[in-house]
Amino acid sequence: MWPGSSVSGFYFAHPQSRYFGLGKIDRDQALDYHLRKGMTLQEVEKWLSPVLNYDPAAIPAAPVGKSGTVDVCSCGRPHLV
Repeated sequence: MWPGSSVSGFYFAHPQSRYFGLGKIDRDQALDYHLRKGMTLQEVEKWLSPVLNYDPAAIPAAPVGKSGTVDVCSCGRPHLV
């Protein structure tokens, strides 16, 4: 199979099968994904907007971290770490 990162498989279905959803993504998960992928938080929120469990527009502009100061990420946007 070429290229090596290709995916293939056999998919079987059964009328009595049960499927489940995994739920919505919270802000801490979006922040972690943004940091791991090197994308801006705005990009992550844009692409994941259908499955976000929060409204990005409702987040305060400068949240205060555990130390009592504003924590600013490398993306330039302040968020709780």
